[in-house]
Amino acid sequence: MTVFRHKLLAGSVLGGLAAMAANAAPPVPAFKGVPTVVSGGAVITQGITANHDVIILTAPETVINWMPNDAAISATPINFLPSGGLVQYINEPASTANYTVFNRILPFDPTRAVAFNGTVQSQLTAGSIPTAGGSVWFYSPGGIIAGPNAVFDIGNLVLTSNDITVKGGLYDATGHIQFRGAAGSSAAVSIDPLATITASAPGSYVALVAPRVVQAGTINVNGSAALIAAEQADVLINNGLFDITFLAGTTDTNGVVHTGTTGGPAATATDPNHGVYLAAMPKNTAVTMLVGGNLGFNAVAAGVINDTVVLTSGYDVAGGQPLFPTIGTTPPSAIAISTSATIPTTNFSSGLITHANGATSAITGAVGGLINFAGPAVLQGDASVTVTATQGSSITAQNNLSLIVSTGTDTGGQALLSADYNAGLAGAQSA
Repeated sequence: MTVFRHKLLAGSVLGGLAAMAANAAPPVPAFKGVPTVVSGGAVITQGITANHDVIILTAPETVINWMPNDAAISATPINFLPSGGLVQYINEPASTANYTVFNRILPFDPTRAVAFNGTVQSQLTAGSIPTAGGSVWFYSPGGIIAGPNAVFDIGNLVLTSNDITVKGGLYDATGHIQFRGAAGSSAAVSIDPLATITASAPGSYVALVAPRVVQAGTINVNGSAALIAAEQADVLINNGLFDITFLAGTTDTNGVVHTGTTGGPAATATDPNHGVYLAAMPKNTAVTMLVGGNLGFNAVAAGVINDTVVLTSGYDVAGGQPLFPTIGTTPPSAIAISTSATIPTTNFSSGLITHANGATSAITGAVGGLINFAGPAVLQGDASVTVTATQGSSITAQNNLSLIVSTGTDTGGQALLSADYNAGLAGAQSA
């Protein structure tokens, strides 16, 4: 067993580790890498039992650098957490009540992605029974893959291929997380169709930030989730509302691709702001976000209407709403909300706001395909807005559907609402 101590611990948590270690087999670590605690405080026990690591946080903010054991120069992803591995993060209650831990995974070949195929848990304890909590961030410059056996059971989670500024702390003076990726990076954060991310504590967040973000798995968050495509951005999470300020966009043609399920429990009176944010900023070529699958939250409780899906391309976000940029500072971009033969259903179970500084389109093209707007939906594009059902598919609006074409300067393009032969278009529409 390898134990790395940055601060000494006292009490029952470390005593329990010692008792387990006395009967442990030769260590087989879960994380396949060597850690160095850069700042803050942590006790890292690798191989407490086979493929089981425990990381105890003793400071509110901690930075850990990981050097993967796989030092090859290769295009193959590094299996940093193999299937069957378990890594647990937990606070030492005598030292800190809560924590944010930033894990910087730094391969010898910085172009290699790292893969998670096991389970990562983060917990808080103030007594004998841990509960989901804490904030765990992972960065790797070549990208991060949550593989088919990946499970994140977490308080709050960040997965990013953009480094985070830590000078003066993990958050800046106003509480923003400062993502600073390399210029020209094409690294991705990718969630496999069978991977799951669960953030069950009220007010939790999940943020995936990279030049390319692909979400094909399941994200269940009792709060808000953001998929952000950019090289550099400042992100503030305030009571479930995201502020996203883009500093350098992405060169990826899609930026964000969503085919999985992202949502969770409905907002409540005491936790009123649940949202899903899909945001991309083009750098020097047009971006077409591809959005399918299921987005939104469970049935909204009576009187609570703050469950929202926000799709924005070419705009910052403030207080959960897209913002107009200074005119002329960003190139054209577009959002495409579509279904196909391989993505037969796109379901927005919450209210929807889209805003692109190019075209916004909701088009079904597969026989039997469906786009469902369960809540009020506002589709806005500066160039055009198109809502079309084709090829025996349908679009259903269970509430108001508004199409807006405007740049904020009294100029705009076409708003089109249509259905062809054998296609269905139902619900209340306004344009």
